[in-house]
Amino acid sequence: MNDRQINEMLSYLDCEDRITCLKVASALKNEFGDAGYPTFHSFCMNANNYEQPWVESNWKSADPAKATIALLAYLARLNGGVVQVLPCRERTTLKVSSPEDRGKIDYAKSIWRRANTDDEHVGLHPYAIAKEIHWAAGAGRGSVSGRLIGENADCLIIPIYDLNTDSLQGVQCVNAKGVKQTFGRVKGGGLIFGNSLRLSGDWAVAEGWASTVACVHWHGFDCAVCSFGNSRFDEVYDLVSNRFSPKKIFMMGENDD
Repeated sequence: MNDRQINEMLSYLDCEDRITCLKVASALKNEFGDAGYPTFHSFCMNANNYEQPWVESNWKSADPAKATIALLAYLARLNGGVVQVLPCRERTTLKVSSPEDRGKIDYAKSIWRRANTDDEHVGLHPYAIAKEIHWAAGAGRGSVSGRLIGENADCLIIPIYDLNTDSLQGVQCVNAKGVKQTFGRVKGGGLIFGNSLRLSGDWAVAEGWASTVACVHWHGFDCAVCSFGNSRFDEVYDLVSNRFSPKKIFMMGENDD
C-alpha cells in the first residue's frame, strides 16, 4: 500500500483509543520499519488526549510481530472503510522529509483528517456552490484558521498529494469568500481526477480545483491534474509525463477577465 492509501485507511480508526494506537504502531513498524514513525505520530496528534512523550515511548516499544497492515485494513472495514490489501507486495520505502517540512506536512494531514468529505456537506459550501460543483469532488470541508483565511473559517479543504508517491503532503483551504491559503507543501504535488489508466486519452493540467473538476466532468477529458497555480504548469507537466506518459496533455490556463 502507498502512503495515500495508508492515510485513508487510518482515517477510519479511532486515534483516541490507546489500544488502537498500539496496533497502528506495530503495524506501521511491521510494514515500514522506523520510517513509519511520522505516519504514526501524525495519526496520534489528532487525538484530544495526544501526548508526544507517550507517542514516542510506545513507538519505541512497539512490537512489529503483533500487528500487520492487513489487521488495520480489517479494523477500517469494520468502521465503514473500503480498503484492499494485496497479499503479495514489495516493501514500500517512505520518503523522509526534514523535521521542518515534516511538521508542516503533519499539520496539513491533521487538517485533512478532521475534514468532512460527505458529498452533500461539501457541495453546500459557498465556494462549491459558486463553482456549481454540488458534490465533494475529492475535497472536504471543515473549520481552519490562518492568516489569509481568518480565524475558524468555514473552508473547502482540498488535498495535495505527492505526484510520485501519492502521499498527502498539503492542503489548500478556501474560505466562503474564495480566499485561499495552503498548508504543508505544494512543490511536487497535485490532485488527480478521472481515470489515470487511460494513457491514450486526453489529459489536462489545470490551475485550480474547480477548473480541474470541470475538465473531467464537463469538458470530456479522461484525466486531469490540478497544479494549484499556473506557475507550476511546467513542473506538473513534467511530473505527469515522467510517471504516466500519457499520449496527449493539454495545458488549461484560466481566463480571469
